[in-house]
Amino acid sequence: MSMLDDRAQALRQEDRALPPRRILPLGVDEVMVETAWGGFVVVPAFNVDVAIGLLRDGVHEPWTTRLVQKLLRPGDICLNAGAGFGYFACLAGRRVGSAGRVVAVEPNPHLLPFLLKSLHWNGSHGHTEVFARALSDEAGREIACRFDPQRLSTLPPRCPAAEGPEEPGLPPDGRWSAATMGRLLDAEGRWGKGACLPVTFNACTTTIDRIADVLALPRIDLLHLDLGGAEPLALRGAQRVIAASPDLRLLARWSAAHHARLGERRRAAFEEMWDFMTRLGYAVRMLEPLIDRDGGIQLSAPLTHEAMTTIALPGHYLWTRDEDDPFG
Repeated sequence: MSMLDDRAQALRQEDRALPPRRILPLGVDEVMVETAWGGFVVVPAFNVDVAIGLLRDGVHEPWTTRLVQKLLRPGDICLNAGAGFGYFACLAGRRVGSAGRVVAVEPNPHLLPFLLKSLHWNGSHGHTEVFARALSDEAGREIACRFDPQRLSTLPPRCPAAEGPEEPGLPPDGRWSAATMGRLLDAEGRWGKGACLPVTFNACTTTIDRIADVLALPRIDLLHLDLGGAEPLALRGAQRVIAASPDLRLLARWSAAHHARLGERRRAAFEEMWDFMTRLGYAVRMLEPLIDRDGGIQLSAPLTHEAMTTIALPGHYLWTRDEDDPFG
């Protein structure tokens, strides 16, 4: 028997030793999933990227999940922005316990019901605050957003001149159906893999410093951002609480492609963020998208400004101070 056969047999034995996870349909397009880490989330069954892994394996992005588990301790304060249906907010709620606090920020009204239900099923709603806001560098501004329900991604604002008028009669939730298939096919009837049925919504902005003031947060221990390129603006609006949080770790989704698409305002915010974080002694490393056989995770060597703006691959990036780096 080969080494691969031995490993496959061992994995099958491990699977048989694990108790079955509970998966409970709650209604139309809603499923409660027991996660591999013992929590519960309510997922939109119409989603084709995040929900699939949870329904199949009970875990989303296992390397990021493992990192968040390592970074959070009981009693910590975590702010998770771009919380979606609540996977990482629920994980954080389990890790920090009732002595800690979690702040979940999600502006999308199509995802907020799933987030609220996830927190209740997970049992962490008592120490989790939810803000239906979009993070930026200023509060109280109204912004137009677009959302792809199948991939749970927030898209850039629509440009009518480039895309033409909206096709009338589309269902407001933007989900795949017999009525919407025509929008996903080209002239030859071939499915366009990048095509989507975006749903529009408006959101009001706030800042991380504003949220910290409202909740009287003394600090933040983990700032976890997944904002589709708006991370620099969010961090521009968080400088006060970052400076007041000596043990803060920043986990943010990023890629050099994000930087290439940034407008002048966001590009200036990135430069400010880089200068501010490096002055405070932070270095940034990429979380490798893999799990070792022993359950360990890997991070790259510290990255330069040039690497972050030219070759950084899509993924999560961890910012830590040298003296507070658990993986150094």
